[in-house]
Amino acid sequence: MCERVRPTLPGDWSVEIQQPLVNPVADSCWLTSTTDPKNRYRIAVGVLPLTKQDIADFRKSSERRLKEDRYAARAVDAGIGENSWSVNPAAEGPWLVFFSGGRMVRVAQEAYGPGQLAAITAVARTINTLPGGVPAGPKIVGRPECEPATAAAEKVLSGKALARRDALVDGEVMCLWASARAGVVVAGGGPASEAATDFGLLKSTSTNPVPEARRVDVGQEGWQHDSGYLVYRIGEDRFVTITPSSLTAEQSAAVVALGQATIPIYNR
Repeated sequence: MCERVRPTLPGDWSVEIQQPLVNPVADSCWLTSTTDPKNRYRIAVGVLPLTKQDIADFRKSSERRLKEDRYAARAVDAGIGENSWSVNPAAEGPWLVFFSGGRMVRVAQEAYGPGQLAAITAVARTINTLPGGVPAGPKIVGRPECEPATAAAEKVLSGKALARRDALVDGEVMCLWASARAGVVVAGGGPASEAATDFGLLKSTSTNPVPEARRVDVGQEGWQHDSGYLVYRIGEDRFVTITPSSLTAEQSAAVVALGQATIPIYNR
């Protein structure tokens, strides 16, 4: 999508493919101005079509997260077709969501500044009027390493994995399974990775006056947050994160089972 939008913008822009969004699952890319690196658009295009109920529930979930994260900004109608909204917080760049053929399109700016909301709205309108509509990507992009854990992942999704976005990221396998209403991503890393940092942070919350994490039987040592998020350790310096996201209740027990099923992927 970034390649199709780039010619419509003034000046020169570079394109960088990003890791997909999880829920709704969406392919993602950055458009960055070559003269101003802070001027960046992140564009995400949904892989699966959503029903009207899915879209309504997704918006409710998004608005709930805004309140939970204590944003003063609220979602407002963006005026791009039915069921579009934008958010313009003071602490970071704005974002806008609309739907084309039931598939989500999200346009965001990385940094806050005057005129940024108008800029992303213009980009969104351009995408919405592209000849031929918003292109659809393949639903399944899989890796054989992830395949044995698919049945366990579908327990987390509470249904069949209709989309996959497995990949090799910095030499580590990443597995992503998704339905229209849920997604789960598994990623590994070494001692200097984000997974290792999260392991230490999550473990530390278990000693809070009101513990936010509990020990679980995954790998040599596993910890799960109340939200369902799980991190486990294999050996001394390999760590794995499992991040579920759902429009319905999280399946914490199913996430633990998925953790156990993914150990062979990273235990090498």
